[in-house]
Amino acid sequence: MRSDKSSYGNFDRSGGRYVLKTTEPPRRWHNAHFSGPQDNEYLSECTYAGTGEVRCRDADGNICSLTDGDRKVIYLRDEDTGVCWNIGKYPLNTKVTRFRCQYTAADTKLSSTFRGLAASQRVFVPRGATNEYWTLTLANRSKRPRRISVFAYAEFNLRGFGARGYYRSALYHETTFRPEVNGVWARNRNVAAPNPRYQGFLIGSQKPDHYACSRETFYGPNGSFASPRIVDGWDGDDKPCGDFMCCALLQNTLTLEPGQEIRIDYALGQCGSFEQIQTVAANLADPTKIDALLAQLEATEEQIAEGFGVDTGDVRTDAIMNFWVKKQLLSYLMFKNGFRDNLQADYALCMADYATAEQNLLATLAGQWPDGHGPHHYRPIKREIFCSDNPAWILMMVPGLIKERGDYSLLDKQVPFLQSDETGTVWEHMLRAMRVLTGELGPNGLCVMRDVDWNDSFQGTDDTPARESVMITQLLCAGLLELEALSQRIGADDIVAEAHGGYETFKARLNDLCWDGRWYIRALAADGRRLGSSEEKEGKIFLNTQTWAVLSKTAPPERARASFAAVDEMLAHELGTLTCFPAYTQWDPTVGQLSTTTPGSGTNGGCYQHAGAFKIVADCMLGRGEQAWEAVQKILPGSDTNPLTQSGCAPFAITNSASVNPTSYGQMATIWRTGTSAWIAVAVLEWILGVRRDYDGLLIDPCLPSHMSRARVRRRFRGAVYDIRIDNTAGRNRGVTRTTVDGKKIPGCHLPVFADGQVHNVRIVI
Repeated sequence: MRSDKSSYGNFDRSGGRYVLKTTEPPRRWHNAHFSGPQDNEYLSECTYAGTGEVRCRDADGNICSLTDGDRKVIYLRDEDTGVCWNIGKYPLNTKVTRFRCQYTAADTKLSSTFRGLAASQRVFVPRGATNEYWTLTLANRSKRPRRISVFAYAEFNLRGFGARGYYRSALYHETTFRPEVNGVWARNRNVAAPNPRYQGFLIGSQKPDHYACSRETFYGPNGSFASPRIVDGWDGDDKPCGDFMCCALLQNTLTLEPGQEIRIDYALGQCGSFEQIQTVAANLADPTKIDALLAQLEATEEQIAEGFGVDTGDVRTDAIMNFWVKKQLLSYLMFKNGFRDNLQADYALCMADYATAEQNLLATLAGQWPDGHGPHHYRPIKREIFCSDNPAWILMMVPGLIKERGDYSLLDKQVPFLQSDETGTVWEHMLRAMRVLTGELGPNGLCVMRDVDWNDSFQGTDDTPARESVMITQLLCAGLLELEALSQRIGADDIVAEAHGGYETFKARLNDLCWDGRWYIRALAADGRRLGSSEEKEGKIFLNTQTWAVLSKTAPPERARASFAAVDEMLAHELGTLTCFPAYTQWDPTVGQLSTTTPGSGTNGGCYQHAGAFKIVADCMLGRGEQAWEAVQKILPGSDTNPLTQSGCAPFAITNSASVNPTSYGQMATIWRTGTSAWIAVAVLEWILGVRRDYDGLLIDPCLPSHMSRARVRRRFRGAVYDIRIDNTAGRNRGVTRTTVDGKKIPGCHLPVFADGQVHNVRIVI
């Protein structure tokens, strides 16, 4: 069993809580708290200091930056000594003791002690809300009375980006104190704002003794967020503000007797009217209401977590799979508005929260144009980059939801097309996706790349010749296989023939044109270049076309084995799997923007973990259990070869890449919002542990590393719970030899569908 302990902290026994024990992690570790997908969404980051950005998005995709950068925090001041501090040390950097920051799926709680005063702050966002709650608790552990001032602070930005471009409203802000709600209302008076909700508030459960509304006044002429005037004994000036310097500062001065504990609750949020603030203020008047909201959120998170659970014997893997990857998938739907990204998140999320996944799938399909394509981003619409892979994900991901629920009526749901009066069924959306890909071909009969394919960095310029994408053609083939199987289930014989014929045609072209002798090339260019071939000086081999040759089942067995031998030889790395090798070091117009990316970072020869997660599935399809498990361990944060001290990554959130460039070696980028999380969830649960959804039920086909003698999966599926224990004491990697359900041996590897609400015990022997 691998230990999760580090110099920074550790997961608790369940894995659902990570406890940070230092105020000096290697990077800004933050938790994500959010309303959940809805018309008006709220996403708040919370660091170990209680700081973090807040963004809000409406149904049209207009994004409002509520707070300015990380600038929301609670300051404390000892009125007897004048010393100021923060619970999480930052931003004042006054040393505190007994610091802890507890990250969970529902909340973040930071606590510390300063000279006999114990302070804690709890932060969470209820589902469906457009505000967050802070609960501050102060306890006097000293032997004398203490007089303390509490300063709750937030800077308001109220700007953002939406369908009409960047929005500024600095000259229209009006920030005033409203005694009815014990707080400050930051009002946007600009009638040209994208919506009425470009307004904010910070209110408290107690009437403040002083307040301030201007950060210029709060900072003073020479101050800053890290050295405001309160450190010199200044109190709030009790004045409104009418310009871009708006903020909210609520000051309460309290006297605590020895042993006394005091609680104050705050709410920071977005609103469209003052009446909405009053509704939130009603909750602040009764702390039991706030605690009840958190209890409801905890119950919701527990219900989602129960969708599936694993026991691999590895603390880190189990913690992320059982709790954190599910939260990350939900977080991914908040403000990550990529068309293909959301579809992939839905594919994994539906195993834990089907209702949210289906809702988001339908919203994503509504971002498909009538011709079958989809924009790079659809909320708001982003036309600058045209990714050619979007339609292929429709073909692959929709069947995943049907296999999960067993409900073919999803295909009959009506969904509009983007910027069109047309509406079509989900089935019609799938058919248009197929036909736009099979119809837009280059001179070699492969799918055109357009601006880019899956790899955003492959973006061309005016000097880039037309290119045909091998990867898109492979994605199409994988989608055609799914469409053919689904069409057989619903009796659409004409589509069965169309999908099968297309698959065979493109499979032949891939093998006739794109095999380089040891691996599959990446693209064909109109200038005759074969990108990703042995003829190239840089970018000789790419990972994606080797993995998708296997995932699409277009590679004959001998070629699949050969290409993965080349992957092991040329792309294997201690930080993951390189996306290409050698990295591009010079501008190459045929390659495009990828050749300008820093060598060894991102998809230019770095370990782009989303692509590495594709490889894990392919490893399992090839029976490579050792390599699959090794790849998982490298991708998850805190690996033995890329410790947290080097990667800087928070241990509970999967990232999109790890750099192998010497100047940033091991550093991981973009946590929370990455497609890696979806593919890690699928790769570990459905391919390594082998509990895979299928139209006929759960198919059990593990591909374990030989050292994993036992494993367990608890899976909620179609109205029943399956408690699956896997016996691999023989160290065989794969090949189920015996299956029993509730003590009775069954033939094959498909589990019966019970739908009886009961727990069924399954035993698997490999």
